[in-house]
Amino acid sequence: MTRNGEHAAQWTHEGCQPRRLTWPLYAEYGMGKGIYMGLGSVLFLAFIAALAVFNSWQASNTEQRVIEAQQSIRALEARVSALDQHLRRGVWQGPQAPTPPPESCPGNLLHLAEPFLPEGARQGGTLRRSIGYSSKGFNPLTQHAGDVIEFEAYVGGFFGRYDYADPNRWIADLATCVMVNDDFTEYTIKLRQDVLWHPIQAEYLERSPWLAGEHRLTADDFMFAMQMIKDPAVEGAAPLRNYFEDLERVEKLGDFELRFVWKKKTFQSLAFTINFAPVPRWVYAFDPDGKPYPPELLGQSVNRHWYQHMMGTGPYRFVDYEEGSFVKLERNPAYHGEPGAFDEIVYRVIKSSVQQVAQFEGGELDYVELPAASYKEKIRDAGPRGRYTDALDAEGTPSDGRFGYAIFPRMSYRYLGWNADRVYFADARVRRAMTMALDRELLLDELFMGLGVASTGPLYVKSPEYDDSIQPWPYDPVGAAALLDEAGWKDSTGNGIRDKDGVEFTFTMLCYDYRPEFIAMAEYYKEQLKALGVEMSIQLLDWPALQTRMNNRDFDVVTGGWGLSWHSDAFQIWHSSQADLPEGSNRVGFRNAEADRLIETLRETFDPGERAALFHRFHRIVHEEQPYTFLFADLSVGVWQPNMRNMVFQSIRPHDLSLPWYKALP
Repeated sequence: MTRNGEHAAQWTHEGCQPRRLTWPLYAEYGMGKGIYMGLGSVLFLAFIAALAVFNSWQASNTEQRVIEAQQSIRALEARVSALDQHLRRGVWQGPQAPTPPPESCPGNLLHLAEPFLPEGARQGGTLRRSIGYSSKGFNPLTQHAGDVIEFEAYVGGFFGRYDYADPNRWIADLATCVMVNDDFTEYTIKLRQDVLWHPIQAEYLERSPWLAGEHRLTADDFMFAMQMIKDPAVEGAAPLRNYFEDLERVEKLGDFELRFVWKKKTFQSLAFTINFAPVPRWVYAFDPDGKPYPPELLGQSVNRHWYQHMMGTGPYRFVDYEEGSFVKLERNPAYHGEPGAFDEIVYRVIKSSVQQVAQFEGGELDYVELPAASYKEKIRDAGPRGRYTDALDAEGTPSDGRFGYAIFPRMSYRYLGWNADRVYFADARVRRAMTMALDRELLLDELFMGLGVASTGPLYVKSPEYDDSIQPWPYDPVGAAALLDEAGWKDSTGNGIRDKDGVEFTFTMLCYDYRPEFIAMAEYYKEQLKALGVEMSIQLLDWPALQTRMNNRDFDVVTGGWGLSWHSDAFQIWHSSQADLPEGSNRVGFRNAEADRLIETLRETFDPGERAALFHRFHRIVHEEQPYTFLFADLSVGVWQPNMRNMVFQSIRPHDLSLPWYKALP
C-alpha cells in the first residue's frame, strides 16, 4: 500500500520527474495494439515451412530428409508454442518491440539489475539497530507511523516496488506480470504461485491452533485488503482510502490473477496499483476461535484486531516485540527473492538519542543516526582526528578502525502544523505572523547544525515540482506584530497578552519528547512569541500519544514531519475532502477551492511540464496560506561500526534500508 506517512548543501538528486517507461511496463503508453499480429505471422510461416519440407521430402524420398523435416517441424512448433505463451503473459510483441525479459520473470515487470549484496558477502549474524519509540500496533493497514513503514520494507510485500537504484523503474515482487490497457484504467495482474505467508508465532498458536501450517498468498488476500481499505468502519485506513477514490472495482480472475479497474485515466493509478500490499484474509477475517466475523462487524474488528504482530511475505519475519523494549525480525527461509545477509535484525527502543549514541560507541549497536548536537561534537567540531571518518573504502568501511559515517538526504520535510479550526489560527494572516516570528534560519544553523535544507512548501526540495523561486517568509517580528494587529489580535486589557472578542491569544504546542533539538526550538519560540504578546505553553509527548492527538485533531499547533513518495500526490494531506475525515491526514483543516481544483487536475495530468506548472501554483497557494510553518528538508547522519560492510543508502524511503549491508568476519 502506498502512503506518504524523517555533506550539508552539497548533495544531488535525479528528481521526482515522472518518466515514460517504454519497457517493460509500457510500450509507448500502450500494450494492446498489435499484440497478436506476430502469432498469426509465425503460424503462417510454420505452415509454409512445413509444406516446403514435405515437398522436398517427396522429391528426394530419403530417410535422412524425413528425419530433418520432422526436426524442423518440431522446432517450429516449439517456437510457436513459446510465442503463444509470451503473448498470453502480456509481453509486448508489436513493431519496435524491445528484447523480452528473461524467462525467469515473464511479463512486463523489471527485475533488479544488480543484486543487493555483492558477491562473497558474509551471511549471518545480528544487525543491532535502534528506534526512539514503539508504535501502538504493527498492522500496516491501520498504523502508519515511521517505524511501521520501515518494518514493512522488510516484512511486507507488494505487486511490485520502486527500484531503489532508479525509482523510475518497477521491480517485480509478488506479481510476475502487470498488463496495462492504453488509457491506464485496467491493470491485469498475475501473481507468483510460490509465495507463502510468514508462519504464525507460537504464542498465538497456543490459543488459535487452527492458524498452524502453510498459507499460500492468493488473490483473496489482495481482495480483502481493498475491501478493508474501502470500508469506512476501518478508521485507521483513512489515509490510504483517498488513493482509491477513483478505483471502480477489483475483479478476481482466478486464485492467482486479478484486475484493477479505474473509473478514469489518472497519473497515480500506476503507483497506487503496483505498490499495493495484501492483507492475510485467513487471519484478519476471523476471531481467535477461527469463526468468521459477521460482515457488519468485520471492519470494526480490524481496527483493534486480536492479532498484533506484523504479517507479511517479505525477506524478514516479524517474530517478537516487547513494548518499550525491542522489536525483532528474523530472516525468512521461504522468501521467494534475494534475502538479506543477517539472520536477524533487532531494533532496541531507546527513547534518548544521547543514549542511542552512547550504546553505539559502547559497541552495543551496529548503526544509529546522530542527533544534531552529537554531530556537532563528534564530527563537525572534532576535526580529522575524531573517532568518526567519512574516508571509506570501496565497501563503505573506514580502513583505520574508526566509526564510519555518511550524510544523506531524506525525502521528507519538518513543519509546525497550525490547526485552522482553532480560533487563533483560522486567519491566514495569523499563521503567516507565526512563521515570521520564528527565526528558522538561525535554528537550522545553531540547533540543527545545518542538517537540513530550508523549505517553503510541501514538496521534495530537489523535485521539479518544488518551486524554488518562492522565498521563505523572513524572520520579521515587527511585520508579524503588524499582521496580528491587522487580524484583530490586540492587547485590549493591558495585561501583555493579545486578545480578540474576549479570547486571549494563549495556546499549546505539542512537541516530540524524544528530539532535544525540537524541545529547544519550542522553548526558544515560546520566548519569541511572548515578546509579541502571544502566550504559548509546551506539552511534550511520545510518538504514539502525539499521533493520537494529531489523528483526533486535538491540538493547537504540533511539531510534525512527512515522508514523501517518489511521485507526488497532494490529495491525502491537502484536499478539503480530507479535512473532516476521521483520522485523515489533513489534520490542520486546510481548505482552499483553487488548491482542490489543482489537486484534482494533477491526478489526471501526465505531461511533466504541465505537472510542474500546476504544482508550482499549488506550492504558492500553500505558501500564502501557511497552514504549516515549513522548517526544512532533513539531512541525516548515519554512523556504523568498523566491521560493517557495503554501507549504501537508497534514494527513496527507507533510505537506510539494510538489505545491502553485512558484517565482516570477526
